[in-house]
Amino acid sequence: MLQACNMDDQHCLAISQVSMEKIEVLSFTENNSISCKGWSILANMLETNYLLKYLETQSRSDTFSAPSQICRRKMDYYLKLNRAGRGELLVTDGSRIGWTQFLIRGRDDLDLLYYTLL
Repeated sequence: MLQACNMDDQHCLAISQVSMEKIEVLSFTENNSISCKGWSILANMLETNYLLKYLETQSRSDTFSAPSQICRRKMDYYLKLNRAGRGELLVTDGSRIGWTQFLIRGRDDLDLLYYTLL
């Protein structure tokens, strides 16, 4: 947890470049110095991070710069894919059975279907 650690955009950049194996939950709550640039760096990191499943970004401060709607949607999209098992498919052998099971689990979720069919 990185709650209330005075994190800023430079910290987000450093974290995005570190291999975060086995980390499934990351909390940036109450880090009021992170700007839209920092949130965007973290959102872009999620494109290649297959294990992180939850990323907390809330703050009660009036000076808090929340992720933009586009950035938050991107974060939520990749986090949802990770919770559905994207990492297991891409890190392991990605067998036909694995992809089929992924599709079956996500049959009612257009985001999962779209990602799989791309």
